[in-house]
Amino acid sequence: MIDRLVGGDRPGLDRLRRRIRGTVLDGNDPRVPGVLAAFNPTVAHRPDVVVQASNAADVLIALDWARDHDVPWLVHGTGHAEIDSVRGGLVVTTAGLGSVTVDPATRIARVGAGARWRAVMDAADPHGLAPVCGSAPDVGVVGLLLGGGFGPLARSLGACSDRVRAVHLVLPGGGPLTVDADHRPDLFGALLGGRPDIGVVTGVDLALVAQEPLRAGGLYFAAADIPAVVDGYQRWLQGDVPSDLTTSLAVLRLPDLPTLPPVLAGRTVAHLRVAATGATVGDEEVPAALRRMARPVLGGVGPLPWARIGEIHNDPITPRVHVGGGLLLDAFTADTAHALVEVAGPQVPTPLTLVEIRHLGGALVDAPDDRADCVPGRDAAFGLWVSSHPFPLDPVGPGSPRAAASGAVRGVLDALSPWSPPAATINFTGSANTRHEVLAGWSPTARRHLKAVGAASGGRWRE
Repeated sequence: MIDRLVGGDRPGLDRLRRRIRGTVLDGNDPRVPGVLAAFNPTVAHRPDVVVQASNAADVLIALDWARDHDVPWLVHGTGHAEIDSVRGGLVVTTAGLGSVTVDPATRIARVGAGARWRAVMDAADPHGLAPVCGSAPDVGVVGLLLGGGFGPLARSLGACSDRVRAVHLVLPGGGPLTVDADHRPDLFGALLGGRPDIGVVTGVDLALVAQEPLRAGGLYFAAADIPAVVDGYQRWLQGDVPSDLTTSLAVLRLPDLPTLPPVLAGRTVAHLRVAATGATVGDEEVPAALRRMARPVLGGVGPLPWARIGEIHNDPITPRVHVGGGLLLDAFTADTAHALVEVAGPQVPTPLTLVEIRHLGGALVDAPDDRADCVPGRDAAFGLWVSSHPFPLDPVGPGSPRAAASGAVRGVLDALSPWSPPAATINFTGSANTRHEVLAGWSPTARRHLKAVGAASGGRWRE
């Protein structure tokens, strides 16, 4: 197709360039790999044409051009998701739509599709406000919201997408459109959690929250204590856990880097993450049952500025070649804990960096009263996320580092699948997941709704 679009139809491409305020690149341009760089370099897009949009009008022109030339199109945001690589067609990148404005009177932030959560946090902080974001402030805002978003305060503040008040998008052949709970509520609900291929989201209006006291942090435990910590964590979860307290537990195999404390560098550790708003945890920084599991080697929980919320999980911010995968779990029992330690505990030689259990529920369970969204995983009790060590891009095939990483991630998913529907939430899936697991994250009713909305809006929902 590259010859037809760029060589055989050079006048058509030149006309597109004249109409676009942003930049138009053909697929052979050496700038394309940098423009479409992904957080996971295993995702390498090779389209025929790239449009770097500077505004919504550029997006509309690009989509109309793709329709007129019978060319498939895809949107690229900040590139954090582990999605299939694109071959051919047109890619519209919204990275240039990164503006963020905050109205402190209404507590609404208007956020462009190219913005990252850190930019929203920085704009809101001077007003004593904050967004309900995910665990990694350096990921894109819109991509997370279109999948729902379960952050470090999920049990107390709900899904990140629950704070969306309006979505601004461009429909092919239809032009710019703003949808909310009163205007096209069917499309509004589908966009929040469903990720249908209907149009290109150019921005959102996002309600901010007041920065009430936040107590949060993390505790690291030595490898020898991991079985006791995993068991103690699941025992504590069987009790009366406050709905405003969000926790997760990860088994980490950390690299031997000079930037890490000596007690962590090159070690296998358990990392307990804790976050609560207000006085949810009472006089205790960490509930007593969790403090009794083992003596931590590092860390603490206490007052934390909202601007430092990313320090709870300390997710990596440097692009890395890896394989990921996730599942939703109905329960985390003693047998589940045993299965996790058996497949990912310190005694197992494995190319894994992270195996994490996130406690869900609480405010995640119900969508806001003004909408019926499609956020997958609201009724799940827990989420599982697994990520491999970085590995070289080459070689590939059986016996390669990539194959070993994929097998290790899949091994954890399979080991814990007896406690899964099996299904996943779209923001916590990767190349190790099956298509069935991804689709099963949405209920049959949600899938029917997404297909109907896609058809009615001139797009589709990929089932």
